[in-house]
Amino acid sequence: MAVILFLAIFLGISSGKTSAQSQTVVKAAQNLAQGLKYFYQDQSRYPTLLEFSDKNIMLSYFSSFPPQDFVSGNCPQSFIYKIIGVSITQLDYCLPKGSGQYAAGWNKIIVQQ
Repeated sequence: MAVILFLAIFLGISSGKTSAQSQTVVKAAQNLAQGLKYFYQDQSRYPTLLEFSDKNIMLSYFSSFPPQDFVSGNCPQSFIYKIIGVSITQLDYCLPKGSGQYAAGWNKIIVQQ
């Protein structure tokens, strides 16, 4: 009986942790999308992959960068930045657990001007 109770508590804590991580990733993805819009307003283009990976450049548009990664069975990483064109970019983000309207696994935000 004690083992079952312990297992139930452990699974509940684990589920709560992945839910919190997913909520953090969603919020970070929304903040990243907004920062990418600010970059575009300043530069009339989105950052290159090299610029996006440069903390010194990106900290001009974000209060902290890079965002925290939460690696899980569903997610080998939390964020992938993709350049689609001069005025369109895509941010893929992976959730360890579904959160609200967002599914577990990969989701995306398309940012365009």
